[in-house]
Amino acid sequence: MKKLLFLSIAVIVMSCQQSVQQAPETGDPIKDSKEYKEYVEAYNDYLSCKQERPALTTAYMNKELSADDFQKRLEKNTKTCQLKKQIFNSRWRILEASFDKEQLTLDYKLEE
Repeated sequence: MKKLLFLSIAVIVMSCQQSVQQAPETGDPIKDSKEYKEYVEAYNDYLSCKQERPALTTAYMNKELSADDFQKRLEKNTKTCQLKKQIFNSRWRILEASFDKEQLTLDYKLEE
């Protein structure tokens, strides 16, 4: 009897864990779409790239980086951020192509 009780508790716990791990659906067909999730991911990637610049400047001001090293890293960051911005903007165009313009309002557009 104890084995049956233990087994049923284990099954209940495992089923609860599986339901928590699944991504919740918002009921919004646009926000639940793969295209929108890729768009948000590209935006977050671009935003993190932009946030690296102040850290580089702080490191240079604290003399942790030489002027030459700072210049190289800043150029690399600028090129990387430009590329990530292009990806971010192309994801928006894909999103626009996937949904009607009337359905896809500016409420979904993420701003820099």
